[in-house]
Amino acid sequence: MAAGAGVSSGVDSLLNFLYAQWEKAGNLPQVQNASQKIKEILNANKDKDFIKRILNPKLNKGREVQIAGEPEKLSHYMMQVDNLVIPQVVDKGEKVKGKSMLSFLTEQDAYDYALRTGEYIQLPSEQDALWFSKNYKQYWGEGY
Repeated sequence: MAAGAGVSSGVDSLLNFLYAQWEKAGNLPQVQNASQKIKEILNANKDKDFIKRILNPKLNKGREVQIAGEPEKLSHYMMQVDNLVIPQVVDKGEKVKGKSMLSFLTEQDAYDYALRTGEYIQLPSEQDALWFSKNYKQYWGEGY
C-alpha cells in the first residue's frame, strides 16, 4: 500500500520517489486546471463522510487527531492503494470525554474500514489516485 499526502515514513520516501518517476515519465495525469479537477472529484463523492468534512471544514473543528511525526493535528490524511484513495483519518463515532473525535487508522485498518464502509474514492487509474491523494488539499488553499 502506498500512503498519501503528509506521510513521514519509509513508505513516504518510496511514494515520493515513485511519484517523481511517474511525473518525469509523463505517467501522472496532466491536469490543466487542478483545482477544477479536485472539485469535480469531491462533488462526485460528496456522499462520503471524509469528503463532507473536506467540503465543510467546520465539521472537523476540535475533532482533529495528532499523528506521530506531524507538527499539527489533522482532520484528513489520505493514502492510495491501486486506483483507490482511502482516508486514514475517519469518523468511527468514538468519543473522548463525551466529545466525538476523529480516529487515525493504520494503513491496513484504513483499507479494511474503507472496503467495509465504502469510505473511499475509486479513480480510473493508480496514477489518478496517487495524484489526488497528494493534491486534494489544494481545495482548501483556494479559499474554500
